[in-house]
Amino acid sequence: MVETGTNKWTVAQKKRARTLVNVEVRFGRIPRPNSLPCADCGHVWVPGGRRHEYDHYHGYDDAHALDVEAVCTRCQRRRSLERGEIKLENLRRAAAIRSLRRKTRCKFGHPMSRASDGKWRCRECRLVYWRKRGKVRGQAQQDRVV
Repeated sequence: MVETGTNKWTVAQKKRARTLVNVEVRFGRIPRPNSLPCADCGHVWVPGGRRHEYDHYHGYDDAHALDVEAVCTRCQRRRSLERGEIKLENLRRAAAIRSLRRKTRCKFGHPMSRASDGKWRCRECRLVYWRKRGKVRGQAQQDRVV
């Protein structure tokens, strides 16, 4: 049913297959993925490390819903890229967003804060920038009063 390199699975099929695996794990019929080494690279999970998850390597059909392998998140991402389930530009965009979220200080060490447009900016550096141009709100308001 599924051609290689295309994403023909519906959201409902994926959800049904994942639910079946979660039920099997909950009842103890399948071990938790973190308790197994990665099927590709052999990575063993430790608390705080990258987690493991089950990969539906035969697809999401009802006949293959329980055909899963425990893989680490790095190998799962690689497998999904190979199958065409996710695109490389989406991964790059997500990485860029994560790096923006992680940035808490500017290059001068000032704390970053979220601006009104939703972007993270250094408030101190912005104030220095506007002071040099004479456009700080306090100064502009004083000029109007005089």
